[in-house]
Amino acid sequence: MSKHVALTLLSCLLLAACTGTASESGTERGTETGNPPVIGFGNSGCHDQAYDKGRVLQSLDPSTPDPLYKGLTCMTWHSAEANRLQIQLTNYESGCGSDLGGWTPRAELRDDGGLDLVLEDDECATAGCGWCLYDLTFTVAVDEPIPNGEVRIYQRGCGEASKQQKRATLALTSQPSGAVCNYAHLAALTWKNGAPGTERTPCNTTAPQGQQCNANLTCTDLGERAAGDFSGGERCLANCTEDSGCDSLSRCEEGVCKLRVGGLLSD
Repeated sequence: MSKHVALTLLSCLLLAACTGTASESGTERGTETGNPPVIGFGNSGCHDQAYDKGRVLQSLDPSTPDPLYKGLTCMTWHSAEANRLQIQLTNYESGCGSDLGGWTPRAELRDDGGLDLVLEDDECATAGCGWCLYDLTFTVAVDEPIPNGEVRIYQRGCGEASKQQKRATLALTSQPSGAVCNYAHLAALTWKNGAPGTERTPCNTTAPQGQQCNANLTCTDLGERAAGDFSGGERCLANCTEDSGCDSLSRCEEGVCKLRVGGLLSD
């Protein structure tokens, strides 16, 4: 075989290998036998400016305005399209630069039939610059509807066990869409936030008493939470006299709109 022919064959083999790798690492991500593929993944990146706090990629329910989730960590779902389940996690707290290496999304079915959405981080990337908030959207292809039950979203990798886990019981087969929420991580909301005092954000502790929140808001102490849950603390909540004065996620308690018991838990 001539040297020219040998080089030509080698080039073709290398090109085929590269093309095959590109195809396998496309939209359909990392699944094993029996697990549904993640066919779409969206990551907003770090919310590092005050006006970004509470921003979401796009509401899964067109009838629900994005500001509804401001200051909240919510797990929302939408399954109107056949064989497609979309789950979004808004204001997910993690370290600054956690996604520098590129989170690889995976979907895993547990023995109890529940769904785990995993952010694989094999690069161990971190910038060591404090907290960030991220909005994440997973689109999963499903052969059969996933039953009502607990959905968990967490990070895994770098030789560590799962971390920054969020979990909630979702009515995936009973309702085509919905949301389960809790107050967002207080430290992550505070980090680089130059404008405290807006709804559901930390009170402006440097302002005089009675002026720690914007107009029509009251600084409210939500109390201490369990270890690992940073959703308590003092936050600015909307004033109200009855439930109709609050949004659909809240109810009027003690003159302010407090989040209804939603069931989004942190581990």
